[in-house]
Amino acid sequence: MVTGSLRFTSSNDRIEIAEASSEVVEVDTNNGEIVIELASSPDHLVATTSNGSIDIVLPAGAPAYAIDASTSNGSSDFSAIATDPDSPFTIDARTDNDDISIRRSS
Repeated sequence: MVTGSLRFTSSNDRIEIAEASSEVVEVDTNNGEIVIELASSPDHLVATTSNGSIDIVLPAGAPAYAIDASTSNGSSDFSAIATDPDSPFTIDARTDNDDISIRRSS
């Protein structure tokens, strides 16, 4: 298990994070998929890529999040997550060319 503040940056590769626990998670890549599976709910999560999908899996007991998910050429699905625009817990997920999925673990 990885703990502490998590910040990952890549120019041209996939970033995959599994079983992570952190209050703040920041992931950025220009050309690659982002896959994040969390063991605990972060306070703030930011995931950005120009060319790749974003897949975020929150733990089953995740709180409601204020979610800002944006893609220019793809779809966003976070219907399985409780949302609250006034929540102190935030997720910002952005990609130009692919899909964004934010869900709870089963």
